[in-house]
Amino acid sequence: MSAERETRASALRRRELPDADLLRKLLDYDPDAGEMRWLERTPDMFVGGKLSAEQICKGWNARYAGSLALTAMSADGRHHGRIFDRTYKTHRVIWKWVYGVDPDEIDHINGVRTDNRLCNLRNVSRAENGRNVARGTNNTSGRIGVYHKCGRWTARIWVSKKCHNLGMFDTFDAAVAARKDAERKLGFHPNHGRETRADTPRGGEALPTRLSLQFSRYDAPHDRPTLTQWADDILAGVHGGWHGLGDNL
Repeated sequence: MSAERETRASALRRRELPDADLLRKLLDYDPDAGEMRWLERTPDMFVGGKLSAEQICKGWNARYAGSLALTAMSADGRHHGRIFDRTYKTHRVIWKWVYGVDPDEIDHINGVRTDNRLCNLRNVSRAENGRNVARGTNNTSGRIGVYHKCGRWTARIWVSKKCHNLGMFDTFDAAVAARKDAERKLGFHPNHGRETRADTPRGGEALPTRLSLQFSRYDAPHDRPTLTQWADDILAGVHGGWHGLGDNL
């Protein structure tokens, strides 16, 4: 993620959303489909000029009322849209529309960033968000945090900027079991480490994120591994980006 894009994404995360009552007046939401639609507006929402507010309102309703809303695609693979000339992330608007409060960070549970069904959204902290990411595209073992070195299998896990070595094992399955046990004890989501491939249609379990948008490594952008750790992690295929930025808008 470029510095400019990261700055824009951060600004959208911090931007206060419109009042929930206003959102419900402007938009309808289908929690099963994950879609928002524009509702009909009233003349008091428009400022007249060459045309009266009533005429502008009538034209707006004819063009937009009932149509899908906030469906533009961001460079990071999420939907967004404009409300009264300000841009907002669709999943954040949905959370405020449903629960009446601004979320911290929204995690798309199955990893599909365009899947805005309510059952696929959860409000989490930055650390929690980083515990539900896909494995890196350079992973060669098939399991995040597990790699082969010196004839044995090694497992490790990163938590709060610290690398925890889980041991060396004679078999791949033993290393995977140690890693999964550590994930469970440390509160990682069951979907963490899911397969990385392009988005697929909704409806299946543990759908993955977009290949080109993976940030699946450390807890925060300022986490920096040592050169040795970085080399080991390349073997494990788990560095792929800063996982604290994986799904955090």
